[in-house]
Amino acid sequence: MRTHSLKKRSDKFRIISQTGLLLISLTASQACGQRNGGGGPPPPPPSGPVDGGPLAGLPPDLLTLFNDGKTAFESEETPAEGLGLVFNDNACAKCHSFPTTGGVSTTLVTKFGRINPDGSFDPLVAFGGPVMQAKGIGRVSPTVVIRAEKIPPQANIVVKRRTSNLMGLGLVEAIPGNMILAEAVRQATLSPRTAGHVNQVTDMRTGQSTIGRFGWKSQLGNLYDFSVDAYKEEMGVVVAGFTTMDPSTGASTLHPFPNGGDGRNPSQENAPNGNAALLAFDPIPGPDDENDDTVKELANFQALLAPPTRGRSSTDSIAGENVFNSIGCASCHTPRWKTATDHPIPAFRNITFQPYSDFLVHDMGTLGDGMPAGTAGPREMRTAPLWGLRFQPFYLHDGRAKTLDDAIKAHAGQGTAAASAYSRINADQKRKLMAFLSSL
Repeated sequence: MRTHSLKKRSDKFRIISQTGLLLISLTASQACGQRNGGGGPPPPPPSGPVDGGPLAGLPPDLLTLFNDGKTAFESEETPAEGLGLVFNDNACAKCHSFPTTGGVSTTLVTKFGRINPDGSFDPLVAFGGPVMQAKGIGRVSPTVVIRAEKIPPQANIVVKRRTSNLMGLGLVEAIPGNMILAEAVRQATLSPRTAGHVNQVTDMRTGQSTIGRFGWKSQLGNLYDFSVDAYKEEMGVVVAGFTTMDPSTGASTLHPFPNGGDGRNPSQENAPNGNAALLAFDPIPGPDDENDDTVKELANFQALLAPPTRGRSSTDSIAGENVFNSIGCASCHTPRWKTATDHPIPAFRNITFQPYSDFLVHDMGTLGDGMPAGTAGPREMRTAPLWGLRFQPFYLHDGRAKTLDDAIKAHAGQGTAAASAYSRINADQKRKLMAFLSSL
């Protein structure tokens, strides 16, 4: 996003990946005010929890990063600034807008691929897969018009993906990895029939295996990778590589991304439906951003974004959580987690929060989307976090459920037992359960 211009921001911040956590710190705190036009300190945070606001207790330097990141998140790209020939929208906030920037929307993204006769999966990169971009930039010459992509006839798997909530993801990233592993062990020991497992995925910068936490199949391990992936797949903007900074000199070094587990490279341009000849009409040949400054800003915003607020509690909603627990929902929708006590950023330390997810993947039977990712199989899906549920326009990964009742009944595979238990409770218990879920 505009980082191919002469404007540089890499001296303002650095992002370091360490044991799967996104660590954010200023390298020159006074540089922020100077390089932002001398505007002074950022505005103070709201006095109480507000959807779309920053995490509580952030110092001024991190509030600056939050506000800069929000600006990048809301900025609209143009083809001259890197917007892809094909894309789903021209700003992150176009798809993450309700009830505020960083939330959800009615947008459904289409993915496709092919299951081969031997059972292997082909993301059909040669035909524009695995994400179908729903818009094109239009006429690029007297005879050529770039239109929305189409599902190729080679695809035998086509799925929809609902826009997910981004609020609170920095806390998810701050969960120690050994705690997620311990939850998988606990489930395997105490409830093996419904136990989930960690999705081991490839870190975009190191090429090494890491614990997946983000995405509908926990297919991404940190918010940096989450941002690189969305920037490319949803907006068509690719970056030249990732940067590291020498802590003693402040000098940045650009490194190429290693190929991902599926053989694709994050710096590879999206050719419309795989037609590489059309890349000749790209206003910016090759990578659109010469460094990853904007990706870091997008990751900063998500990392520092506070969790969604809870709705008003009532006698029914309190009783409804007991029903939630009694029918087995909490076996996978783990209510509480705690961030690391030794997190390098004090504002992230020792925070208990309630996402209602174990961040593991489970075999969901017919509810699975048919697409493997990392070590998650075709029928396996991440336990969807339930915080912010009251903002969702529809439910499940593909939006097929229009009501919470429909969503629960659709649980299959390892979710069958909970769905069956739900079918056996009485009307009053269901009413209280819905009151609880509607308060999240």
